[in-house]
Amino acid sequence: MLDTHEKHSPKSRYVGKEKIQERTLDSKTDELAPSGENIYHKVNTQGFKGKVLKGACGSLKRIEAVQLEMSLIRLYEG
Repeated sequence: MLDTHEKHSPKSRYVGKEKIQERTLDSKTDELAPSGENIYHKVNTQGFKGKVLKGACGSLKRIEAVQLEMSLIRLYEG
C-alpha cells in the first residue's frame, strides 16, 4: 500500500494478515445462484480483478452485470 492510500483513507492501513482458501467463482456459481437466477457480480478485490475474472470465465455468460471498483489515484505498489 502506498503512502497516498493511507493519507486519503487512514483507516485502511494494514492491521494484520490472514490465510484464506481461494476458490474460483466458476466453482461456486451453481451452489450460490441456481440456474435461472439473475446474477449481479461486484468485484472489489484490491488488485486482483484480473484473477477474479479469469476464475469466472464459465460463469460470466450467466452474469447479468459486473461492477468493478477502481481507484482514480495509484494506491498500491506492483
